[in-house]
Amino acid sequence: MTLTRSVLSIVAYAAMVGGLAVAGVLAARMPGLRLTMMTGPSLPLDVRAQPDEAGPERDREGAEADDAPRDVFPAGEEGGLRDEVTLWQAVASSRTIRPGQARSSLRAWLWGERGLTGEILLTSKQVRVGRGAKSDVVLTDPTVSREHATLTYANGAWWLLPAITSNGTWLNGTVVQPGESRVLTDGALLQFGLHTEVRMFIPPALAQPELVFATAARSTPGTRPQDSDRLQVIEDAHLATAQLLVIADGVSDRPSPHIAARTAVDEVARSPAEAPLPEVVERVNGYILSIGSDALQHQGMATALDVVRLARDEVRGWWLEGAHVGDGQVLLQDNLGIHRMTGQGTVGGRLADVDPDRAAGLAADPDYHRLTAAVGLDTEVDAERWWAYADHEQRLVLTTDGLISALGSDGVREVMRQHRAAAPDEVADTLIQLAIGARAAQNVTVIVSDIAIRDD
Repeated sequence: MTLTRSVLSIVAYAAMVGGLAVAGVLAARMPGLRLTMMTGPSLPLDVRAQPDEAGPERDREGAEADDAPRDVFPAGEEGGLRDEVTLWQAVASSRTIRPGQARSSLRAWLWGERGLTGEILLTSKQVRVGRGAKSDVVLTDPTVSREHATLTYANGAWWLLPAITSNGTWLNGTVVQPGESRVLTDGALLQFGLHTEVRMFIPPALAQPELVFATAARSTPGTRPQDSDRLQVIEDAHLATAQLLVIADGVSDRPSPHIAARTAVDEVARSPAEAPLPEVVERVNGYILSIGSDALQHQGMATALDVVRLARDEVRGWWLEGAHVGDGQVLLQDNLGIHRMTGQGTVGGRLADVDPDRAAGLAADPDYHRLTAAVGLDTEVDAERWWAYADHEQRLVLTTDGLISALGSDGVREVMRQHRAAAPDEVADTLIQLAIGARAAQNVTVIVSDIAIRDD
């Protein structure tokens, strides 16, 4: 991971590179963006966005949400979204998967209102509805397709996912298009085809069992040549406990990247478990800066940092809380797909959030992949925050930017899809071996963690 800083204003920088639109577009399209004036021999760029500036999500696949914006609801506050929203809209509005609603029970019922009599108990997390014999809920209505829709439990809620059909799917009288997903609430009226209506009853969730992280973590130093005194030094650090995941990636073009990463992980581990994550990140930032002020050889060291905590309270039950600084990624995999929980931390990534076409045209510019934020860079650090309901069988993947550089975001996602049923250690091994095979130039560290029920 590399970080550079700018000695030019946004206008001067854009002029210097002969019309490079990154700075201009970012300034015009992201009002909270500022360029920090700093000294440096290579005229690098330091771009930061205010934490409340949101950009659109892009490149979604079906119900999967990819690049979420910067905007989050602080932990403990509830979002103001209406009850029925698509997963993408929920993520793009708040980076919480499903804000503003109480957790629903996995056990739910369908009651026939028209074209179906009696009730059907739902006990699995995926229920296929259709006319085909392989459906979990078989309907005889000839206007219902063989594979008409799926009811899926994920992120503390039931969701409706229509298939491509001739006669449509409705929720409370409103058509739901194929590829969309809608949160289902107690009493929701579902219509499949032209003649079948059922009402869904969803009680509040019962107390959940104790949840823990079941984790595997792997690292490789990459193939980039290093100075003799830093031979084979891994500039990343990580920590995985039953309820805490931490990954740090030292900034390689600054002093002591491996010390910055290890210091960050150690300080997170020493922080009180109840401490708010923004305070934890501020503490890490302050400690890294203090080391630099006490020892000149470490002055200026910095690191990217991702922290994920598994917590429980009376309102949300078990939930995931995250803090993000830098260019790493956190991906959450569940029955709905793969969701990127962290924002983009590079100049080009920020531009892609607001203008993907322009970003694609500037991808070859040397400043496109420059880091926009790191812990230890400044006296203040703005950590992005996110949260989602935690459920048994969800999977988290935390990775440094080296893996994304080697395999690409699509490559990482494809491995996650193909190995969904594999154990975390197998997935972590696969990702590292693929990165080595792609001759990853940078350090690569990956954490693969399943949310499991504690086995005492």
